[in-house]
Amino acid sequence: MDSTYKRRNNDFYKAMNKAEVEKESKSESDDLQEISQLLHLNTNFEKNY
Repeated sequence: MDSTYKRRNNDFYKAMNKAEVEKESKSESDDLQEISQLLHLNTNFEKNY
């Protein structure tokens, strides 16, 4: 296998990894946002009753 192919392949996997990590962190961030919204709704609900 020549080095150009190896390097391209390596870059491809690095990019895939980076995309996967970004997707996971966005998903975690969305989850946290949802949780904080639910907590916020919950405290508002408790104040009203």
